[in-house]
Amino acid sequence: MNTHRVLLAACLGAGAALALVTRYVGPERNPPHFKTVAAACSSVSRRTLTEEHLFLIDPGTYTGACEISNCTTWYYPLTFRPLKAGTVTLDAAGAQTGFYVYNTDNVKLESLNFTGAATSAVYFYNTHATTPFCKYCRISGCTITGNAYYGIRMEGVYDSDSVIGNRVLNTNLYGIYFNWARPGQCVFNNYVSGWTYQGISLNDMAYGYCYGNTVLSPTGSSRAAHCVNINDCASWNVYNNIFWSRNTNTNSACIHLNNSAQPKSKHNNLWKAAGSNIAINGATKYSSMSHWQGVGFDTNSISLDPQLAPGDYHLQPSSPCIGRARPFPDIPRDIDGDPRDAEPDIGCDEYCPTILEEGARFPAPGTGLRIEPNPTRGQVAVRIPPSADRSELRFFDSQGRCVLHHPIPSSLHQSFIRLDLRDLAPGVYLVRLTAGGLWAGTKLIVR
Repeated sequence: MNTHRVLLAACLGAGAALALVTRYVGPERNPPHFKTVAAACSSVSRRTLTEEHLFLIDPGTYTGACEISNCTTWYYPLTFRPLKAGTVTLDAAGAQTGFYVYNTDNVKLESLNFTGAATSAVYFYNTHATTPFCKYCRISGCTITGNAYYGIRMEGVYDSDSVIGNRVLNTNLYGIYFNWARPGQCVFNNYVSGWTYQGISLNDMAYGYCYGNTVLSPTGSSRAAHCVNINDCASWNVYNNIFWSRNTNTNSACIHLNNSAQPKSKHNNLWKAAGSNIAINGATKYSSMSHWQGVGFDTNSISLDPQLAPGDYHLQPSSPCIGRARPFPDIPRDIDGDPRDAEPDIGCDEYCPTILEEGARFPAPGTGLRIEPNPTRGQVAVRIPPSADRSELRFFDSQGRCVLHHPIPSSLHQSFIRLDLRDLAPGVYLVRLTAGGLWAGTKLIVR
């Protein structure tokens, strides 16, 4: 595995089994468990852990600021997540910081809601210039609301810290903010909207990865706003993002660079309102995609209306982002947990038509349905699972209508069939194979 894949694997997390201590958090809990999340955090502050800790939180709203400081975790994760289905909301109730992690490694925040902070909703901070702290921390699947200056704030953090699959909404200045962070930071599959200055802000950093995010700047023109700001950085990979600059201020941009090495920026959708810019690099403004691409940036990128669902990040069936992203096997799912397919979509959402799924999937690995080439302009080879005797194929359009039905005879003695799809209109189709009580499905793009 090359260095790039090793960093991504570390960021997305996989490790050996460790000794585990589980604690529960809820208003009815008694020792050794905790009634509040703040109390659970205090229990590990200034301690040295010798096992993994998992805090499972009962659904509900918990008021008050939370802080974990100077906890020595070694390689033991310290995880906070909901116990079961239902919303867990941490309301800082006006405190400066909602959830504060200080000089502590391996903290994981999963599927929590944060609101009510004045300055930072979630803040990871390492004060040491030479000693690495806040290593391998992660915030994933969380929702940030309220009016804090910073939604997710990471300063001085080390080694593949990751911000994955979050919804960062209605923050005052910054959505996701990194400052003076060390190599390997990962920002994947986030939806960032409702901020006023910079959606994703990357400052004074080495290399990192910004993949598959959907970032919408505010409308209006009173103040310049940038979907992503890369300032004093050595190198960043910026792929598969929707950066929509809806602000009409002439100093606004989808991408803003300042005193930074040229990032690897490809397979994005950079869409802007009239008056805004595709990019600003130092003092130079690039108002068109051709101008920006002419200086070596964003090859294979587009500048088209992403056609999102109203007030949402989900792609509509006619979105030009469908099937236009670069595949990354290390990022197998989108913000909703839907699988990324072989022709993934730009942005945090992988378009997935909804079809009723009766029966069970083909159980064996490698027995799924494959169509090649995909996207296609006509003839395709459909590879059939070996157990799919006496089966049938159905093609559904984006409205859920079956537009093609193709029975597969039981006498078929090959692993694939060829179909001519030139009569299908361009668009996205869900292809479903059924055989008895089993099924398999995949997405097909017709150009």
